[in-house]
Amino acid sequence: MGRVTGVHFDGDAIRADFAATLNAASLESVQHRAKRMAWVEGVDLHVVNVGSLNEIDPEKVISDWRSQIESYSAPNPPQNDRCVMGSVVSLFDRIRIHTWVWDTLGQNVIRDDVTTIETRRSQLTHHPI
Repeated sequence: MGRVTGVHFDGDAIRADFAATLNAASLESVQHRAKRMAWVEGVDLHVVNVGSLNEIDPEKVISDWRSQIESYSAPNPPQNDRCVMGSVVSLFDRIRIHTWVWDTLGQNVIRDDVTTIETRRSQLTHHPI
């Protein structure tokens, strides 16, 4: 009989690559006005709320993240545009959205308000990476 081999996925490396790609795209969207916009700590994805750096209501950004995560965490997620949110839900247990509050001159972050959204990844996948 032949030798049976398996496929091994390095979940940490996949999560790091995903966050690096998201970070690069996000930095472009804010004209590099932050040192980083996305990073990974364990199985948590941290993202800076783009509303902290643009003329966008930060609560709207959080609401949009929450509704998309809930939608893609449902038993029958939408089949359209699964790339980003489908990946987020399948790779991470939590999204931590950092909303920065700036000083009156807009030069220094004086507070970092973090909103956590659970993805229910462990309930949705049989073999989470």
